[in-house]
Amino acid sequence: MRLLLSFIFLFPTLVFSQKGKIIVEFAEIWGTSVLASVLMVEENNSSIYIEIGNPTKQPSAEQIFSNNFNVNDIGYLILKKNDIFYHNGLMPPVKNVLTEDKAPKINWKILKETKEIMGYQCIKAECEFRGRKVFAFFSPEIPFSSGPWKYSGLPGLILEAWQEDEQYHYVTKKLILNSQLEIPNAITAFIDKLKENPISFKEYVQKENNFSRKLESMTRASLSANSYRATDFLRESDRELQFEWEKEPEKRGSGNVMSLEEMKKKVGLK
Repeated sequence: MRLLLSFIFLFPTLVFSQKGKIIVEFAEIWGTSVLASVLMVEENNSSIYIEIGNPTKQPSAEQIFSNNFNVNDIGYLILKKNDIFYHNGLMPPVKNVLTEDKAPKINWKILKETKEIMGYQCIKAECEFRGRKVFAFFSPEIPFSSGPWKYSGLPGLILEAWQEDEQYHYVTKKLILNSQLEIPNAITAFIDKLKENPISFKEYVQKENNFSRKLESMTRASLSANSYRATDFLRESDRELQFEWEKEPEKRGSGNVMSLEEMKKKVGLK
Protein backbone atom coordinates (compact mmCIF):
# COMPACT_ATOMS: atom_id res chain seq x y z
CA MET A 1 0.00 0.00 0.00
CA ARG A 2 2.81 2.41 0.91
CA LEU A 3 4.63 1.72 -2.38
CA LEU A 4 1.38 2.25 -4.31
CA LEU A 5 0.74 5.63 -2.63
CA SER A 6 4.32 6.77 -3.26
CA PHE A 7 4.09 5.83 -6.94
CA ILE A 8 0.77 7.60 -7.46
CA PHE A 9 1.82 10.76 -5.60
CA LEU A 10 5.19 11.06 -7.36
CA PHE A 11 4.03 10.30 -10.88
CA PRO A 12 0.46 11.58 -11.34
CA THR A 13 1.18 12.81 -14.86
CA LEU A 14 1.68 9.19 -15.98
CA VAL A 15 -2.00 8.47 -15.46
CA PHE A 16 -3.60 11.87 -16.05
CA SER A 17 -3.42 14.55 -18.71
CA GLN A 18 -5.48 17.70 -18.19
CA LYS A 19 -6.13 20.13 -21.03
CA GLY A 20 -9.28 21.85 -19.79
CA LYS A 21 -11.46 22.20 -16.74
CA ILE A 22 -12.70 19.42 -14.48
CA ILE A 23 -16.40 19.30 -13.72
CA VAL A 24 -17.89 17.21 -10.92
CA GLU A 25 -21.62 16.86 -10.38
CA PHE A 26 -22.48 15.90 -6.80
CA ALA A 27 -25.65 14.55 -5.26
CA GLU A 28 -25.62 16.27 -1.89
CA ILE A 29 -27.60 14.21 0.60
CA TRP A 30 -28.88 16.59 3.27
CA GLY A 31 -31.09 14.87 5.82
CA THR A 32 -34.01 13.51 3.81
CA SER A 33 -33.38 15.83 0.84
CA VAL A 34 -30.97 15.51 -2.09
CA LEU A 35 -29.52 18.75 -3.47
CA ALA A 36 -27.73 19.15 -6.77
CA SER A 37 -24.31 20.78 -6.72
CA VAL A 38 -21.48 21.18 -9.20
CA LEU A 39 -17.75 21.87 -8.90
CA MET A 40 -15.67 23.41 -11.70
CA VAL A 41 -11.89 23.25 -11.18
CA GLU A 42 -9.39 25.22 -13.28
CA GLU A 43 -5.87 24.06 -14.10
CA ASN A 44 -4.45 26.41 -11.43
CA ASN A 45 -6.72 24.77 -8.78
CA SER A 46 -9.00 27.81 -8.51
CA SER A 47 -12.61 26.65 -8.49
CA ILE A 48 -16.27 27.54 -8.36
CA TYR A 49 -18.78 25.45 -6.41
CA ILE A 50 -22.51 25.96 -6.89
CA GLU A 51 -25.20 24.35 -4.78
CA ILE A 52 -28.81 24.47 -5.91
CA GLY A 53 -30.99 25.57 -3.01
CA ASN A 54 -34.20 23.80 -4.07
CA PRO A 55 -34.21 19.96 -3.90
CA THR A 56 -36.98 19.79 -6.52
CA LYS A 57 -34.57 21.22 -9.11
CA GLN A 58 -31.75 18.98 -10.31
CA PRO A 59 -29.96 20.78 -13.17
CA SER A 60 -26.92 19.22 -14.82
CA ALA A 61 -23.53 20.93 -15.10
CA GLU A 62 -24.30 21.74 -18.73
CA GLN A 63 -27.54 23.42 -17.66
CA ILE A 64 -25.92 25.36 -14.81
CA PHE A 65 -23.05 26.61 -16.97
CA SER A 66 -25.37 27.83 -19.72
CA ASN A 67 -26.90 31.19 -20.51
CA ASN A 68 -30.36 29.81 -19.74
CA PHE A 69 -29.57 29.09 -16.07
CA ASN A 70 -31.65 30.97 -13.49
CA VAL A 71 -29.28 32.34 -10.82
CA ASN A 72 -32.20 32.54 -8.39
CA ASP A 73 -31.84 28.76 -8.03
CA ILE A 74 -28.39 29.18 -6.44
CA GLY A 75 -28.26 28.32 -2.76
CA TYR A 76 -24.52 28.67 -2.13
CA LEU A 77 -21.85 29.90 -4.52
CA ILE A 78 -18.26 29.40 -3.36
CA LEU A 79 -15.23 30.70 -5.24
CA LYS A 80 -11.81 29.38 -4.24
CA LYS A 81 -8.67 31.26 -5.23
CA ASN A 82 -5.23 31.07 -3.59
CA ASP A 83 -6.68 29.05 -0.68
CA ILE A 84 -9.25 31.77 0.12
CA PHE A 85 -12.99 31.17 -0.22
CA TYR A 86 -15.40 33.87 -1.39
CA HIS A 87 -19.07 33.06 -1.03
CA ASN A 88 -22.61 34.11 -0.28
CA GLY A 89 -25.04 32.36 2.04
CA LEU A 90 -28.39 30.60 1.99
CA MET A 91 -30.19 32.64 4.67
CA PRO A 92 -31.84 35.97 3.66
CA PRO A 93 -29.40 38.26 5.57
CA VAL A 94 -26.38 36.84 3.71
CA LYS A 95 -27.83 35.60 0.42
CA ASN A 96 -26.95 38.76 -1.51
CA VAL A 97 -23.59 39.60 0.05
CA LEU A 98 -20.07 38.30 -0.48
CA THR A 99 -17.69 37.33 2.29
CA GLU A 100 -14.01 36.39 2.29
CA ASP A 101 -13.28 33.28 4.33
CA LYS A 102 -9.63 32.57 5.07
CA ALA A 103 -10.46 29.10 6.35
CA PRO A 104 -7.72 27.29 8.30
CA LYS A 105 -5.64 24.73 6.45
CA ILE A 106 -7.18 21.29 6.80
CA ASN A 107 -4.87 18.71 8.36
CA TRP A 108 -5.96 15.53 6.62
CA LYS A 109 -5.01 12.08 7.84
CA ILE A 110 -4.73 9.60 4.97
CA LEU A 111 -6.13 6.16 5.84
CA LYS A 112 -5.62 2.69 4.34
CA GLU A 113 -9.11 2.12 3.00
CA THR A 114 -9.59 2.40 -0.78
CA LYS A 115 -12.61 2.51 -3.05
CA GLU A 116 -13.29 2.82 -6.76
CA ILE A 117 -15.39 5.83 -7.78
CA MET A 118 -16.24 6.64 -11.40
CA GLY A 119 -13.51 4.23 -12.50
CA TYR A 120 -10.80 5.90 -10.38
CA GLN A 121 -9.02 4.33 -7.43
CA CYS A 122 -9.68 6.52 -4.40
CA ILE A 123 -8.14 6.64 -0.94
CA LYS A 124 -9.96 7.49 2.27
CA ALA A 125 -8.91 10.42 4.46
CA GLU A 126 -10.29 12.10 7.56
CA CYS A 127 -9.98 15.49 9.23
CA GLU A 128 -11.44 17.87 11.79
CA PHE A 129 -12.88 20.99 10.18
CA ARG A 130 -14.58 23.69 12.23
CA GLY A 131 -15.99 21.39 14.86
CA ARG A 132 -16.91 18.59 12.48
CA LYS A 133 -15.21 15.28 11.75
CA VAL A 134 -15.16 14.83 8.00
CA PHE A 135 -14.29 11.81 5.85
CA ALA A 136 -13.45 11.84 2.15
CA PHE A 137 -12.39 9.61 -0.71
CA PHE A 138 -9.95 11.31 -3.09
CA SER A 139 -8.28 10.17 -6.29
CA PRO A 140 -4.52 10.79 -6.64
CA GLU A 141 -5.02 9.87 -10.30
CA ILE A 142 -6.70 13.29 -10.69
CA PRO A 143 -4.08 15.56 -9.06
CA PHE A 144 -6.26 18.56 -8.25
CA SER A 145 -6.58 19.69 -4.64
CA SER A 146 -10.30 20.48 -4.64
CA GLY A 147 -13.63 19.08 -3.48
CA PRO A 148 -17.20 19.98 -2.55
CA TRP A 149 -17.97 22.76 -0.09
CA LYS A 150 -14.62 23.97 1.40
CA TYR A 151 -13.05 20.52 1.59
CA SER A 152 -9.67 20.70 -0.16
CA GLY A 153 -5.95 20.22 0.45
CA LEU A 154 -5.62 16.53 -0.42
CA PRO A 155 -3.22 15.29 -3.13
CA GLY A 156 -6.10 14.47 -5.43
CA LEU A 157 -9.65 15.40 -6.33
CA ILE A 158 -12.29 14.59 -3.69
CA LEU A 159 -15.05 12.47 -5.25
CA GLU A 160 -16.96 11.70 -2.04
CA ALA A 161 -17.17 13.44 1.33
CA TRP A 162 -19.35 13.21 4.39
CA GLN A 163 -19.60 14.31 8.01
CA GLU A 164 -19.32 11.77 10.79
CA ASP A 165 -23.02 12.14 11.66
CA GLU A 166 -23.95 11.67 7.95
CA GLN A 167 -25.89 14.94 8.04
CA TYR A 168 -24.21 16.03 4.80
CA HIS A 169 -22.94 13.49 2.27
CA TYR A 170 -21.54 14.41 -1.16
CA VAL A 171 -21.53 11.67 -3.79
CA THR A 172 -20.18 12.09 -7.32
CA LYS A 173 -22.79 11.30 -9.94
CA LYS A 174 -20.94 12.64 -12.99
CA LEU A 175 -17.31 13.50 -13.80
CA ILE A 176 -16.26 15.48 -16.86
CA LEU A 177 -12.55 15.74 -17.72
CA ASN A 178 -11.08 18.29 -20.12
CA SER A 179 -14.34 20.22 -20.12
CA GLN A 180 -14.72 23.29 -22.32
CA LEU A 181 -17.67 24.67 -20.33
CA GLU A 182 -17.37 28.32 -19.31
CA ILE A 183 -18.95 30.35 -16.52
CA PRO A 184 -21.91 32.06 -18.25
CA ASN A 185 -22.61 35.78 -18.18
CA ALA A 186 -25.57 35.31 -15.82
CA ILE A 187 -23.39 33.78 -13.11
CA THR A 188 -20.60 36.33 -13.69
CA ALA A 189 -23.14 39.13 -13.28
CA PHE A 190 -24.47 37.46 -10.13
CA ILE A 191 -20.94 37.37 -8.68
CA ASP A 192 -20.35 41.02 -9.61
CA LYS A 193 -23.61 41.92 -7.85
CA LEU A 194 -22.48 40.09 -4.70
CA LYS A 195 -19.21 42.03 -4.74
CA GLU A 196 -21.17 45.25 -4.27
CA ASN A 197 -21.98 44.23 -0.67
CA PRO A 198 -18.83 42.68 0.87
CA ILE A 199 -18.78 41.90 4.59
CA SER A 200 -16.21 40.26 6.86
CA PHE A 201 -16.55 36.56 7.51
CA LYS A 202 -17.09 37.13 11.23
CA GLU A 203 -19.96 39.51 10.46
CA TYR A 204 -21.32 36.95 8.01
CA VAL A 205 -21.40 34.26 10.72
CA GLN A 206 -23.01 36.68 13.20
CA LYS A 207 -25.77 37.51 10.72
CA GLU A 208 -26.42 33.79 10.18
CA ASN A 209 -26.51 33.18 13.93
CA ASN A 210 -28.86 36.11 14.60
CA PHE A 211 -31.24 34.92 11.89
CA SER A 212 -31.15 31.37 13.28
CA ARG A 213 -32.07 32.72 16.72
CA LYS A 214 -35.04 34.57 15.26
CA LEU A 215 -36.24 31.35 13.64
CA GLU A 216 -35.66 29.59 16.96
CA SER A 217 -37.84 32.13 18.78
CA MET A 218 -40.62 31.67 16.27
CA THR A 219 -40.36 27.89 16.61
CA ARG A 220 -40.47 28.01 20.40
CA ALA A 221 -43.48 30.28 20.30
CA SER A 222 -45.37 27.55 18.45
CA LEU A 223 -44.33 24.75 20.83
CA SER A 224 -45.97 23.67 24.07
CA ALA A 225 -44.45 24.85 27.35
CA ASN A 226 -42.83 21.47 28.02
CA SER A 227 -41.13 21.23 24.62
CA TYR A 228 -37.43 21.93 24.11
CA ARG A 229 -34.59 20.96 21.83
CA ALA A 230 -32.18 18.15 22.66
CA THR A 231 -29.05 20.21 21.95
CA ASP A 232 -27.66 23.55 23.02
CA PHE A 233 -25.66 24.24 19.87
CA LEU A 234 -26.99 26.91 17.55
CA ARG A 235 -25.31 25.56 14.39
CA GLU A 236 -26.01 21.88 15.09
CA SER A 237 -27.53 21.39 11.64
CA ASP A 238 -24.87 23.40 9.78
CA ARG A 239 -21.76 22.19 7.99
CA GLU A 240 -19.54 24.33 10.22
CA LEU A 241 -20.19 24.17 13.95
CA GLN A 242 -17.38 26.24 15.46
CA PHE A 243 -15.04 28.96 14.21
CA GLU A 244 -11.48 30.04 14.90
CA TRP A 245 -12.41 32.93 17.21
CA GLU A 246 -14.69 30.80 19.40
CA LYS A 247 -13.60 28.80 22.44
CA GLU A 248 -16.64 26.55 22.05
CA PRO A 249 -19.56 26.22 19.62
CA GLU A 250 -22.14 29.00 19.79
CA LYS A 251 -25.06 28.17 22.07
CA ARG A 252 -28.74 28.66 21.30
CA GLY A 253 -29.40 30.52 24.55
CA SER A 254 -29.79 34.23 23.83
CA GLY A 255 -32.59 36.74 24.45
CA ASN A 256 -35.94 34.98 24.19
CA VAL A 257 -34.32 31.72 23.09
CA MET A 258 -33.61 29.25 25.88
CA SER A 259 -30.93 26.59 25.83
CA LEU A 260 -31.62 23.13 27.16
CA GLU A 261 -29.94 23.95 30.49
CA GLU A 262 -31.92 27.18 30.82
CA MET A 263 -35.15 25.32 30.14
CA LYS A 264 -34.31 22.71 32.77
CA LYS A 265 -33.67 25.39 35.39
CA LYS A 266 -36.92 27.13 34.52
CA VAL A 267 -38.99 23.97 35.10
CA GLY A 268 -36.99 22.93 38.16
CA LEU A 269 -35.03 20.04 36.66
CA LYS A 270 -31.38 19.30 37.37
